[in-house]
Amino acid sequence: MSVTLQEAKRLLQHSGLTAKELTVRLGRTDASDFTKFFRLRTGMTPGAFRGT
Repeated sequence: MSVTLQEAKRLLQHSGLTAKELTVRLGRTDASDFTKFFRLRTGMTPGAFRGT
């Protein structure tokens, strides 16, 4: 698992950052690209992951 994916999961579970804030924090520029990256690696969107 990549460091970015691990950090994304941690932030989704333990912060109230919006998708855009999370995207910027992880050094990405486009929230939709981040969502695609996350979904391809986990099988769910960041929002669905946060809701679990």
